[in-house]
Amino acid sequence: MKYSNKVNIGDFFTEIANEIYCIVKLDHAFPNYQAYSDIDVFCYDIKKMVRAALKFGNEYVSKGFKIKVNEVSENQVHVDFYAPGEKKLDIRLDLMQSLGGYKKINVKSALFSSILESRVPIKQNDIDLFVPSPIDDLLLRYIEFVEYYDIRADKIKHADYINDRASELDKKLMLDKLHFYTMLPVAVSNSDEVNANFNASRSRNSHAKSHFSFKRLRRKIIQVRFKKNQKFIKVFGFSLFGK
Repeated sequence: MKYSNKVNIGDFFTEIANEIYCIVKLDHAFPNYQAYSDIDVFCYDIKKMVRAALKFGNEYVSKGFKIKVNEVSENQVHVDFYAPGEKKLDIRLDLMQSLGGYKKINVKSALFSSILESRVPIKQNDIDLFVPSPIDDLLLRYIEFVEYYDIRADKIKHADYINDRASELDKKLMLDKLHFYTMLPVAVSNSDEVNANFNASRSRNSHAKSHFSFKRLRRKIIQVRFKKNQKFIKVFGFSLFGK
């Protein structure tokens, strides 16, 4: 694998060691990275983090790099580094101070602060970093899988990751937190159908907890049907709006 490594991105995280942040879905090769990479960073104060990124980037600007700041929303900013003479992005810091914008799953705002407060320190390739707790890492991967699996085939990797790496206890803890902080938008005809589906699902799950498998979930989750030219996704007996 060919790495770019034109920016010593690990130095940035050393400089912000005293800030409250965490890197989401940290690549095992970090601080090595390929061109056109991005690093997702959760933080409380996005403006302060942008200032820190620009301060870090001053050294690279003096070497001919270009740094572009794109305010995606009030809660998300991209800080993009372009190598001298290059039009293609080298590396992006994707800074976020909330979990928003999901359409298929409703996420409580409190989940974001819970993730930051539960972050854990790690050392990777001699660099001290903060990442989400193991349970929150699984939870974020699951949310991304649910949100994008029908339009981004590569997102199935998150279900595979959970299935391959998580213990049964981790899966249970992840699902418990998922149920507390999220809600799937339900599209059904009436409240009786909602209650019937919920009770049936709860009854099945109470007998099958010890045999829970994301492989079975993966097989069952993508059941597509069409109704009045709309696409629905069926999950645990509920029909979810899709695109």
